[in-house]
Amino acid sequence: MGDRYDLILAAESGFARRAALGVIVRRPVKPLLQLIPGMFIFDFLRRTSAIRKFSRFYLPPRRAALDAARDIENGLSREEAVEDAEEKARTWLDSHGLSGEEVRRTLIDLVHEMIEHYVRLLQAGGESYPDLVRTGYGSRGAYRSFLARLANLERA
Repeated sequence: MGDRYDLILAAESGFARRAALGVIVRRPVKPLLQLIPGMFIFDFLRRTSAIRKFSRFYLPPRRAALDAARDIENGLSREEAVEDAEEKARTWLDSHGLSGEEVRRTLIDLVHEMIEHYVRLLQAGGESYPDLVRTGYGSRGAYRSFLARLANLERA
């Protein structure tokens, strides 16, 4: 199960990196990089900073859900694991000054959805993240349904 945990965590981290680079950070014009010596260093630092900032907000709730799913798989009761993940999510929200009840409820709902997703993936077999998703969900329709619910929660 440790391998699946690491696969899932690597996939989530990779997604955060790709999202930050694809959406948040825009590449400078290439001629500018050629005209100004050392500009690539500033570009690299800006990208690294954006990845860190995005990951700081994207990964903690998912990490709490993944840890809860691992605890469930290791025999901890579902209620205790979910309660622990909720507490980690609340603590994370409070550390960023996001204490509104609607934000808190939405994040808790997101954590619950992610716990179910991760439990499904940890129970699945496969050598890669796409294999885990394929065997965990069985059909594209089931996975699309999960993605639609997840998108709605993230929009909220």
